Amino acid sequence: MVTADEIRSIALSLPETEEHDHWEKPSFRVRSKIYAVIQPDGVVHISFFQAFLLLILKHQADLERHYEDPQKTDEPCDIHVAAGLI
Repeated sequence: MVTADEIRSIALSLPETEEHDHWEKPSFRVRSKIYAVIQPDGVVHISFFQAFLLLILKHQADLERHYEDPQKTDEPCDIHVAAGLI
């Protein structure tokens, strides 16, 4: 199982990533755009472009999908990942 500290370490190792508070939760951003938020219950909220998400879902079908529209593969969408699945 991956810890919040490990998620933080991975996120901060990515180019231009900064950590900021988002409603009292750690969030990770590039150029002020949030791409991940660690929830208090250990769930990680991650934003991707749908084309990339569809690729991920081929290999990890048990991820919870949000805002997915199969017609818009260039639009941002979100998934929630339980920390134990990362």
